[in-house]
Formats: sequence, structure tokens, C-alpha cells
Amino acid sequence: MDKIIGYRVICTTQCNLFIGHNPTTGNNFITDEPPSPISRSDAYRRLAAFLDEEASASEDEEFVVQPVFEVLTPIQRRARELGGMLHNIVGDSLGLSREQMEKGMARELEMFQLIAKDLV
Repeated sequence: MDKIIGYRVICTTQCNLFIGHNPTTGNNFITDEPPSPISRSDAYRRLAAFLDEEASASEDEEFVVQPVFEVLTPIQRRARELGGMLHNIVGDSLGLSREQMEKGMARELEMFQLIAKDLV
């Protein structure tokens, strides 16, 4: 149930370095800082542009376009499950979308967690 929020280009032969992009100059470069996730098609365009700019890179290195998954806390994961179940049970009769139900569940679970810590 993990949600893909974008993609990154990774150079697997250089200790999993990334291909970044400088929007000011338009250049693509290798970096150890993970760039912001981009669409899959943009990731392939970035890889193609990098290989065009760095002709020697394609000979020795391997590149992979990898998905970036949304990172959820345990409370967010449970809230998503409970919000989905509640939405399936009551449907739209409450006038709330599934996302609104998930956010409400997350708030309630966080409050419950704070109360539970005080009881221990």
C-alpha cells in the first residue's frame, strides 16, 4: 500500500549516487544529495540528458530510475487503514472524503497516543 511519490535517477556503480539537475544552468550532475522526486518520464529525460552531456559516463557506469515511496509514520499508516475502512463502511454519508477521514483518524490516534503515555 506504499504510495510512489516520484522517481530519482541513481548511479548504482558509484555507491548509489544520484543524478541532480541545476535549473539555473540546465546541467545535470552526479551528487550524493538525493534530489526531489520527479515524474518517471522526467527521470528518464534527466538520465538521457546526463548521458548526452557526459559521454564517458555511459561506458563505465550503470544507472537506474528508482521509485521514491511516501514515508509514513506508524500512526499515519494506521490512520490510512482506519480511514479507508470507515469510508468503506459509511461511504459518503458523512460528507467527508477518504482523505479527510484519514486526517481525522490521524489526529485522534495522535491524541490517544499522548493520553496513553500519560497513563503509563
